[in-house]
Amino acid sequence: MKYFWKKAGCCTRCEKPLERAFMVREYVAWQALEAAGHVLCQTETVPVCETCTTPAEAAACIKSRICAGCGLEIHHGNFGGRGACSKRCTQRVLRARRQNSRATIPCAGCKKAFRPRRSDAEFCSSACRQSAYRRREDAAWAVKFAVTTAKLLAERSPR
Repeated sequence: MKYFWKKAGCCTRCEKPLERAFMVREYVAWQALEAAGHVLCQTETVPVCETCTTPAEAAACIKSRICAGCGLEIHHGNFGGRGACSKRCTQRVLRARRQNSRATIPCAGCKKAFRPRRSDAEFCSSACRQSAYRRREDAAWAVKFAVTTAKLLAERSPR
């Protein structure tokens, strides 16, 4: 069975840069096991250029839209309507949506506003996190020193 390797931004069949993409089901390779001489393949919906598309595939592509990830014009049937021309563009759209959904919060170290990459982030950078840790350690050491000094002075002072 014939298989193809995917290449970002290019036709899966001829590997030429895409201007318009037709989303078709194709048998694509995703890993080569060179030692064993095998190639692992699966069927996926992939972009194909207009010249590589068969008349039957072109007729099946009844819907049209713009890829939300790269802006490429894509034509698809009922199976390729996820809004992007590839998994790479889908991830690009999801990352942008996730990044835009997070509000800016003040850094617990320097108090500057920043947009966290994680939902549990408190500091804008590792430097701020480290300096806050050192401040806490210094404060804990100062309290411990004050308590120890007070005990020593209480023991030495006559009653």
